[in-house]
Amino acid sequence: MSSYAASLGLLPTDPTFWMPLLLLTLTSIMVLGTIIFDGFDMGVGLLLPFAPASHRQALMTSLAPWRSVNETWVLLTFALAIASFPFAFGAILSQLYLPILLCMLGVVTRSVSFEFRARSAITMRSFWLVVFCIGAFLSALGLGLILAAFAAGYQQDATNIGFILFVALCAMAACMLMGSCWLLMRWEGEMRVLAARWASHAVRWVAAGMTAVSIMLAMANPAILYKWTHIDNLIPAGLLWGVMLFCFVWLEIYFKRVRQNVTPHRLWLPFVLCVVLLALMVLGILYSLFPFMVLDEITLWDATPSVLSMQLILAALVIVTPVIVLRHLSNYSLLFSPAGARL
Repeated sequence: MSSYAASLGLLPTDPTFWMPLLLLTLTSIMVLGTIIFDGFDMGVGLLLPFAPASHRQALMTSLAPWRSVNETWVLLTFALAIASFPFAFGAILSQLYLPILLCMLGVVTRSVSFEFRARSAITMRSFWLVVFCIGAFLSALGLGLILAAFAAGYQQDATNIGFILFVALCAMAACMLMGSCWLLMRWEGEMRVLAARWASHAVRWVAAGMTAVSIMLAMANPAILYKWTHIDNLIPAGLLWGVMLFCFVWLEIYFKRVRQNVTPHRLWLPFVLCVVLLALMVLGILYSLFPFMVLDEITLWDATPSVLSMQLILAALVIVTPVIVLRHLSNYSLLFSPAGARL
């Protein structure tokens, strides 16, 4: 990092240098939190059409403790990104207007449908369940389009359109994988076997999507290819791919055993391995793009506001984040608890 500081004419201890790095780290954590916790929410919504009709309403009800938590992650992530990197967000928004609009429209649709379903007559609950599925589809599609646009360097020619659509499908599969792993923890019997079956299909799409994103990142920019293939980085890159391969293989074996009605142990482990895979994906994208917020155009330090503004943002995070975490800590503690919804 000292070389980056020297190239900017700054010291590593200068707030102008390290505050943008801290904000990028916090924003990345918020993005990962959104993908994980809103991901299984979207995943359950995407899986509802494939679930037995007799269980769909119960699946929706089982999401209730986490709904407000998931909404907080999404909104706080977008607010933090806009406030922390205003000079880059204008350029990014011009390229990602439609995906971000789809993502936020899906969030609103899911929130409205969930609340209306809980307060509507029994005859209308099936309608609101369909609306929730549509909202989950829009949110997952938006996230997938955002990821694909970053990987493709915002290029939208005929060749990249196919790649963008493929990555969007893989992003929806990632949400379905998270949702399936969550259902596998929370349910028993037929639903657990179904969840393992859905997850075994989704994990292959996720593996294909992560591979496609990695290849596209390397092809989109020679500097990114150099980063990953330089001799100094071969060992870290090999370790990263080795860990990802281990996670994919282990998940495939685990889901196969559950489908064969073998009593599984450590029901929380597939969900944790999914979190590891998503964290490595976010880390890989950050490493590939660093130090740029808009590749080859706007660096991290060009994108941030004044030191005073960054201090205010960090002060707000210090106050807001613990309140949110403490408020919903009991709900998160239930995530891996075996005392959830059961058949």
